[in-house]
Amino acid sequence: MEKPIKKQNLTLTDADDESILYDSESGQIHVLNQVGARIWDLCNGERTHAEIALFIKDEFETDEKTAASDTDEFISQLRELQLID
Repeated sequence: MEKPIKKQNLTLTDADDESILYDSESGQIHVLNQVGARIWDLCNGERTHAEIALFIKDEFETDEKTAASDTDEFISQLRELQLID
């Protein structure tokens, strides 16, 4: 099972209800909502997509299907942006 891990050259800064993810290599900035920031935090190479989705389900009090769908979609976006391995 794949366990996504965030790249090392990225910095996350909290700002109100959002978090700012800065890629020092490309100079790009990405704005994450609370759910996105939590998924980002959980992409530490120790958890599968399904395990991350369970954290999201419990912490944000949503149903399993929504948590799984949102987690998979967000991780796919992170991968497309080359922010995780």
